[in-house]
Amino acid sequence: MRKNGFWILLFIFLSDLFCQFPLGEIGRSRCAECGSISAPPLFLDVSVNDLKKSEKYLRNDLGLPSVNPNPSEPLWERSLKSHPILVFFSAVMFLGGGVAFFLIISRQNRRLREGMELVRENAGRFGGGGYGRPSGASAPFKEVIKATEEDVRAGGELPPEKAVRRMDSVLDSLRLALGTGGRTSRLTLFRYDESDDQFRICGVSSGEDFTLLGTSVSPPELVFSSPLRTLTFVPKTGNFGTVDSWIYPFGGDGGEFCVLMVEMTVSRPPDNWQDNVRESLHLLKSLIVRQESGGTDPTLTTRDSTGSLDYRATMNRLMEELAKTKKMEIPFSMIAFRVDNQDEVEKRYGTASLEAAWTRLTNAVSATLRPTDWVMRPRPDLLLIQVLEAGEAEGQAVLNRIVKSLSKFSSSKTLEKGLHYKVVLVPYPLDLAPSVGTFFEQILHKVDGPSSVDGTFYYS
Repeated sequence: MRKNGFWILLFIFLSDLFCQFPLGEIGRSRCAECGSISAPPLFLDVSVNDLKKSEKYLRNDLGLPSVNPNPSEPLWERSLKSHPILVFFSAVMFLGGGVAFFLIISRQNRRLREGMELVRENAGRFGGGGYGRPSGASAPFKEVIKATEEDVRAGGELPPEKAVRRMDSVLDSLRLALGTGGRTSRLTLFRYDESDDQFRICGVSSGEDFTLLGTSVSPPELVFSSPLRTLTFVPKTGNFGTVDSWIYPFGGDGGEFCVLMVEMTVSRPPDNWQDNVRESLHLLKSLIVRQESGGTDPTLTTRDSTGSLDYRATMNRLMEELAKTKKMEIPFSMIAFRVDNQDEVEKRYGTASLEAAWTRLTNAVSATLRPTDWVMRPRPDLLLIQVLEAGEAEGQAVLNRIVKSLSKFSSSKTLEKGLHYKVVLVPYPLDLAPSVGTFFEQILHKVDGPSSVDGTFYYS
C-alpha cells in the first residue's frame, strides 16, 4: 500500500510539472490528459482592445507619451502629432530666415551695382581712382536751401525760430551724408584760443548725434555768433587719394578762427561737400542779421527753475556784450552773488524750499534792475547780474541799491537758516580786453575771495 501511494504521488507531481512547463507536443498532450488538475486559463478571454487600454494606463502611470509613435510613419508626421506647436514655430523661423537671406542678398547686389556705376562715372579722375558722390546725395541740402529762400522772399527776412530749425536741418543733412554708403565718419569742431595759441574742441559728432561742449574757455556758440566765410579746405596729407581727414577753416568778421574737421575711415569725401557748406552759410548770416536787427537771440532760451539764464546762455550773453564793448568801447559791469551755505539749507528744509528761496532772491534782485539788465545763474550757488552801459561807479551804485533792497529780508520769525551770501562787483576792464573765458574766471576768483558786502536772505 505504501509503495502504491508513493507512485501515485510521483505521478501527480510529474503531471503537474508538465502542465506548468509544457515542452512541445508532449507537454500539451500531458496537460490534456491531466483534465481538472491543469492550470487555469487566465488569458484566453483577453482581447486586443483590452491590451491597448492596459498599455495606455501603464504609459500614463510611467509618464510616457500617450501615443506610441509608429516607426513606419515618417519622422515629420510623428513630430507633428507629438509637438505640433514646436513644429509650427520651426517652420515659420525657417521660412523667415530664407526671406531675410534673400532680402540681404538683393540689397547687397543693388549696392554693388551702384558702386560699380560710381566707379565707371568717376573713372579717370584723380589718377583713375576715388569714389564720387551719388547725384541725389545733396538733395537734402538743396531742399533746405530752397525752402529757406522761399521763406525769406515771402516774409522779407527769416524768422529766428525758422532760421534755427533750418540750420539744424542743414547740420542733420550733413551728418547723414557723412554716414551714407556704409562709411563711418566723425565731425569735430575746433576754436582757436588766442591766450595760449591752442585749438580746443567745442563740438563733436560720432554717428548721428552732434554734441556741443559748452566750456568757459571755448563756448561753441562763438562759431555761430558772427558771419562766417569758407576758406580753402586743407587736406591732412599731401596725397589726395589716401587722405582720411579734411579740415574746413572758418574765419569770422570779429577775428575768430574756427575749423571743422571731417574724418572718414573709407575713401575720400565727395567733391560737392564744400559747395554744401558754402550754401549753408547764408542761413547763418540771415539768422545773425535777424538777431542784430531785432535785438533778440533765439539761442538764449535755456533757463533754470528761477527763470535766470543758465551756464550756456550766460556765456552766450557775455560773448555778445563783449563784442559790442570791444567795437564801441561801451563798458559794462558784473555783480556776483555767491551763496556758501546752500547744502545746509537744502539738508534742513529740502530741495523744494531751497528752490523757493532762490526764486524769491532772484525776484528781489530783479525788482531793482532796469529792463535792459540781465540776471544769470551759471552755477547752482552763483547768481550774476550784468549791468549794461555801466562802469565801476555806476555798477557800485546798482550794487548798493540791491543790498539795500535785500536788507528787508535779513531776518525771519519762522526760519532758523537763510541763504548766506557775499557780493562782489567786477567791471569789465576795457584796457586789458580779456576773452570771455578769462573774464569769467576772474569773476569766479573774485567771488571766492574776501568780500566787504555779505548778508543773509530769508525767503519766509
